[in-house]
Amino acid sequence: MQVSEQQSVGHSRWQRWWVALSAPLLLAVIYIGFFWKLTLTRQFTWMDSPDIANQVMPWLQFQAGEWHKWHFPLWDPFEWGGQSLIGQAQPGVVYPLNWLLFLSPLRDGWLRQSVMHWYFVLIHYMGGLFCYLLCRDLKHSKAASLLAGTAFGVTGWMGATEWPQMLNGAVWAPLVFLFLLRVVRGERTLASGALAGTFMGVAFLSGHHQIPIFITVASGGVWLYCIFSRRPDRKTVLQAAVLFGIFLTLVSAAQMVPAYEYGKLSSRWVGANEPVGWNTPVPYTVHSNFSVYPSTLIGMILPSIARNANAYVTMSIVVLALLAIAAGWRDRMVRVMAAVALGALIFCMGPFAQLHGIIYSVVPMVEKARSTGFAVFMFHFAFIVLSAYAIDAYMTISDQWIRRTVWTLVIVCAGVFAMQLILNMTQVLKALDFDRVAAAAFYGLLLAALLFAWKRGHISHNAAVTLTLLLFVLQAGLETGFAWHHKERPSEFLQRMSGNSDIVQFIRNYPRFVRLELDDQEIPYNFNDWQGIDTLNGYLASLTESIGHIQADYRVRMVLSVDLWLGKKPLRENQQQVFVGASGLKLYMNSEAFPQTWVVHEAVAIGRDQVLQSFSKYNLEQMRQLTFIRNAAPPKLEKCGGQDWSEVMDREASSVTIEAQLGCTGMVILSDAYYPGWVATVDGKPAQLYETYGVIRGVVVPAGRHRVEMRYRPRSVYLGGAMSLIGLAAACVIGVRSRRSI
Repeated sequence: MQVSEQQSVGHSRWQRWWVALSAPLLLAVIYIGFFWKLTLTRQFTWMDSPDIANQVMPWLQFQAGEWHKWHFPLWDPFEWGGQSLIGQAQPGVVYPLNWLLFLSPLRDGWLRQSVMHWYFVLIHYMGGLFCYLLCRDLKHSKAASLLAGTAFGVTGWMGATEWPQMLNGAVWAPLVFLFLLRVVRGERTLASGALAGTFMGVAFLSGHHQIPIFITVASGGVWLYCIFSRRPDRKTVLQAAVLFGIFLTLVSAAQMVPAYEYGKLSSRWVGANEPVGWNTPVPYTVHSNFSVYPSTLIGMILPSIARNANAYVTMSIVVLALLAIAAGWRDRMVRVMAAVALGALIFCMGPFAQLHGIIYSVVPMVEKARSTGFAVFMFHFAFIVLSAYAIDAYMTISDQWIRRTVWTLVIVCAGVFAMQLILNMTQVLKALDFDRVAAAAFYGLLLAALLFAWKRGHISHNAAVTLTLLLFVLQAGLETGFAWHHKERPSEFLQRMSGNSDIVQFIRNYPRFVRLELDDQEIPYNFNDWQGIDTLNGYLASLTESIGHIQADYRVRMVLSVDLWLGKKPLRENQQQVFVGASGLKLYMNSEAFPQTWVVHEAVAIGRDQVLQSFSKYNLEQMRQLTFIRNAAPPKLEKCGGQDWSEVMDREASSVTIEAQLGCTGMVILSDAYYPGWVATVDGKPAQLYETYGVIRGVVVPAGRHRVEMRYRPRSVYLGGAMSLIGLAAACVIGVRSRRSI
């Protein structure tokens, strides 16, 4: 009897596990099937586009290489003399999902394309799973939640966007709102506020700031609603809002503290005439240029109609969401999500709506989210959540509403076909992909038939939901992945990255340290991170001002040890050709370039803004003997006329070891960029690191033979990491206690 009871308990436990996991597993199957081009064949890729190939892939490749050396990649030594990788934020250094990618098996040292494809699908699946959990928490059925979970990851902004650093931030929106809507409903208000802030912080860990900022703005609107609508316990809601802010700050700190440090020292290219600094708002003209234009809003239901941001979310989702609003307005969750959708839609239109300008002017950090049109993501998210309500409440919606909806669909779709017929007959040049538009209209007619049959009871509820899901998948496929390149028709971006192997081999065998400058018209991708070769070029969103303001000067480039130029013809008259590649690109030597490290015995002080003038004041021969220093008193050095030498013995991403022999006290210079967080030792004893020549590193070394070590040990990273660990640990405790109290 006892054995029988144990077997029954075990069987019951497995049943519960199966019930809990069946929907996520089914959702996974749906995602694998939808992204069949990536998961079931090896013929297509999502990576063959300018930003992904030129910028994102080199970032990820560099980090994967560092992880396989068991190094945590905080510093990138290959771009612009060295840049803080974690400070740039977009590479996603501290985002845990990226760590799994970096630890995946490499092929001959390179990230596998198949792994990148599954990584891309996993990002979307995570968002879909989180949206499914949100809908289940809103008491929607499994079927309705599956539809919403599928829709969130395969259509709308998520479906049209290919930047993983942005997608990684967007997938956390459902979990933020899962707990935020619990606050609205008064369910464990304090704990829910803290956990909403936790997931908001995780979104910022992803790297890119734009979508997390838009989620935060939308969350702020919901918080205001809570504060003003819940009068009896307004104090509790205010406390929950404070917890939201505290946990957001703590959890995001591992990324945001280093990013803040880097942002204060950098200029950013935003699409304006000139790059902007941290204290300079992104001009409103940039926000205007990157807004959703009202004339493209028809693109919500018809694919290929887009400008700046893609509004397409399929006809099925739009119709279901509108039915939910019409039929379920008395439901507070419907009203909240409808308000989020409307607010986001108005906001993303930028200059065509006063709302955006007011928020841009008043709310901190919003001005840094320059791609205003991407706020359409929140509109898509809210409409997708609303569609789950319509699925469950469909049979309770009045016949009148369904009849109006069906006739509207028929008229719109018939109008699309008529428009295409007229344009074809008049031979008007096609500005749109009318075949996709026609397919959307055809599926719209099928949707009208399905809604009619469902309401009349001609098909069962389960069959109707299944057919709705299938029809939605067909509609979503008209945009998401539709234009991915086939291997037989690749674009030039990935092809370029596989070339110039002979040039790379020559550089690796070059007898001295190499730092390139190259023709970015011939090599537009980040050759540095992709091949692990130093360049004074790089496709970055921002650059430290210390080097950005002076890097174009020839003398600056020589002091920064730029000894080779890569292009089809020489950049300067005094360059000497040293190699010709099979591609026709040639390497030219700069004979005046400084070595990687050298010794000086004179240091002079200069004003904060006198770096470029100092390069003009001294010639290259003089600068081999002296350095100029800003932001610090120059050290006392000795002149002895002896033969000094210094040589880099070991160089990793975040550390450099130099052996030096000096006849008297001097300064050992390394032509790598100076940046806060770099520390130095001489024979194991701490030494001051100077910002020499206004841009690179120097250390005072006494007479004799010595070992100089420089390591990147940024306090901003340690502080931010500690804050994130504290926030995540506290959130885990709150989550466990909250679950036990249910």
